[in-house]
Amino acid sequence: MSAGPKRRFQFWSICLIIAVVCASIVFVARLARKAPEPFVSVNFIRTNAFGTPFQRNIIQVSNRMSFKVNCSLRPELLSSGQWMSLGGGSYYSLAGHSQQNAFLYDPPSEGKRLTVSYERRLMPIESLLLNKFPWLKQHGPFNPGGSFAIYEWKEVDSSNSR
Repeated sequence: MSAGPKRRFQFWSICLIIAVVCASIVFVARLARKAPEPFVSVNFIRTNAFGTPFQRNIIQVSNRMSFKVNCSLRPELLSSGQWMSLGGGSYYSLAGHSQQNAFLYDPPSEGKRLTVSYERRLMPIESLLLNKFPWLKQHGPFNPGGSFAIYEWKEVDSSNSR
């Protein structure tokens, strides 16, 4: 009689292990299909300069993640069909869920763009996983960085901005 309950326990233990393995595979497969979103967002704000009638352009860079992100803003110019860096640019190190405002001299317009690059430092477990499974570099939260370009100025309401 004691062999019966022992076999049932073994059977259900194996079923549980199979269920956990299947759930893990489904989770990783869904994660791999999910397109990564940028860690940072950028807003343009046009506001008065300290109570004067003069308008000034501000760019607001926000870190949408809970970890530190390094980002850079580089102005580029279209010349002979290729984008060329104008030099300079701004570099920020943003703590988790923080934002930084910067004065923008020349907003993006025709023939000009602003390239935003960002990256984060990988945790040791992520580095280990990426060494074992290099295809994860292109997916989801394992992607340590990226970049995007802004071609036109889209204003944000500046009523609560300073």
